[in-house]
Amino acid sequence: MLRWAPTSSSVWMQGNQKGYRIERFTIAREKEILKGPRKIQLTSTPLKPKPVEQWKSDAEVNKYSAIAAQAIYGSSFQVSMPQSNNLAEIANRSSEQEQRYSFALLAADHSFQTAKLSGLAFNDTTAKNGERYLYRVYVALQDAKLKFDTGNYYLGLQDSVGLTPPMNVTAQFADKIVLLKWPKSFAERQYTSFIIERSDEKDGHFIRRNNLPYLNTTSEGANELFFQALDSLPQNGVEYQYRIRGVTPFGEIGPESERVSGKGFQTLDAKASIIEAKEELGKVTIQWRILGNQNAIDGIYVERASNTNEPFVVLNAQKLNRESISYVDASPLSSNYYRVKTVGEHGQHSTSFPFFIQLIDSIPPAQPQGLKAVVDTTGIAKLSWTPNHEKDLIGYRLYRSNFLNAEFSQINASTTPSNTYSDSVNIKTLSTKIYYKVAAFDKRLNRSVFSQVVEAELPDVIPPQPPTIKEIRPDSTGILLAWNKSSSDDVASYQLQRKAADSARWKTIKVFNKKDSAFYLDLKLDRKRSYQYQVIAVDKKGLKSIPSNTVLGKALINVMMPPIKNLTAQVDREKKTITLHWKYNEKGVSKYLIYRAMNDELITLYRTVPGGSLSFEDVNVKMDTKYKYRIKCVFSDNSVSAFSPDNSVKF
Repeated sequence: MLRWAPTSSSVWMQGNQKGYRIERFTIAREKEILKGPRKIQLTSTPLKPKPVEQWKSDAEVNKYSAIAAQAIYGSSFQVSMPQSNNLAEIANRSSEQEQRYSFALLAADHSFQTAKLSGLAFNDTTAKNGERYLYRVYVALQDAKLKFDTGNYYLGLQDSVGLTPPMNVTAQFADKIVLLKWPKSFAERQYTSFIIERSDEKDGHFIRRNNLPYLNTTSEGANELFFQALDSLPQNGVEYQYRIRGVTPFGEIGPESERVSGKGFQTLDAKASIIEAKEELGKVTIQWRILGNQNAIDGIYVERASNTNEPFVVLNAQKLNRESISYVDASPLSSNYYRVKTVGEHGQHSTSFPFFIQLIDSIPPAQPQGLKAVVDTTGIAKLSWTPNHEKDLIGYRLYRSNFLNAEFSQINASTTPSNTYSDSVNIKTLSTKIYYKVAAFDKRLNRSVFSQVVEAELPDVIPPQPPTIKEIRPDSTGILLAWNKSSSDDVASYQLQRKAADSARWKTIKVFNKKDSAFYLDLKLDRKRSYQYQVIAVDKKGLKSIPSNTVLGKALINVMMPPIKNLTAQVDREKKTITLHWKYNEKGVSKYLIYRAMNDELITLYRTVPGGSLSFEDVNVKMDTKYKYRIKCVFSDNSVSAFSPDNSVKF
């Protein structure tokens, strides 16, 4: 037996017009999956609702077929939408279509014969034992502009299981009425509606209470956890039994549920009204009067709460009798809300309006003890203290100050009941400490003595102020530096950094303690290069200042290299030349400067020869002339030697 339902009124109309096709695929045989599914078309022509004349005989005896036939073939029903632009007419047609669709599916869910006449059911009489099938149902000749889902189901004859009754049915009895409830999650998987039956304890014969199947048409939808049904009772005090049976979409009626029973009872028509509550010697006496039928009361309870937002607690473990009109609370709170509850024989009850009374209290809580405070690097101060134990305590208020002897300000907007608190503080300040204290308050707002002030050290997140280099002075031995120290009090050391002018990497060449002198003579350097210097201050937490101003310097080069000492001159009168020879062991000579004087003239620079030469031939000489020579060395780093001793020769 196959049943299906279109998912919307428009799909239902398409199915009514064009019909449904049913395909069957044989998937397995005798527990073996076939290599290829065997497809059979079960409907040679599309399955449509039966013509109206074929409905008549069944509709005369089956109210569901009458409903479905009216929904499908009713005289005012039109398939096409109106051609006019009248929105009201379009809306009316749409509403009518939705109602016809809903009632047609509802009727099909309660009669398999109605479903078959509606083209929404089919009997597959060719199914075989031992085979499993995949059935597909879809609207034939679908409109290409519309997309319809296909219905699928997989089963075999051997998969048949019996119906189960509705589970966990409960009944709540009241004054000539009963509320029946049973869970939806299980029952709605099998049943679309329910039959409710009742019997009394005298004859035990069950009578159906609903002529039509019961539908739970709540607005909660998927959020509703239970099916619920109300039934009226003929009289109170008589025990009635109920059972429930489900109706499937195939029109089958399932087995009966477990029976539930109970009796109706008269509503409690009695209520207490508190007329007075007064304190005497630390006790509170509550008095009330009863309004209504006092004989309907089974017992009286007195309840108390510290405020109306908290649960009320019953004060008397044993119920008071119906004649009671007062009760003494021997251990009242500082603030009390009382109410009186009257209870009936069957648990029904009513409560009076709350009555407030406050005890006289001028004693403040004890001074809070053990206050501690720790501030982390994010600026969150964690405070904790030993909790007070007063019964009327409502909480604590916290106070803060940046200075021990300055005024403290409250930091929590409302009283906190906990003995811990988190405060947010600004740690990017020059202050190094912060101070807290706490006070306890009771419900009368009596304040305790302030706790001892606790001091919390702020984490150091601010680097020190940078130092300033005030002098750089090169000399022949190195470069002398002097600087002004940082103005911050927490400086622990200074780092002197240097880098060559043509380099990008700074290197710390010396670390100075806070008390060390603020100058340094840099000796370990290359005299040929220029250097940059900067100084960084470091505080006790290791935070570094930004670098000081940067200065540039270079050591002076004024070292005189040794002179040439063994200069000789050789005269060759035939060639008319004077040749100079010398020896020199120093390295790095780039050139030699030859100086010459004739007779009594001043000696001046005469020639320059390469550094690799150790002789010079003077071809520009005259007879009967006296010549004087000396030589000076020039090195690749531009340093020079002293002059060699003079060498005079007569040509």
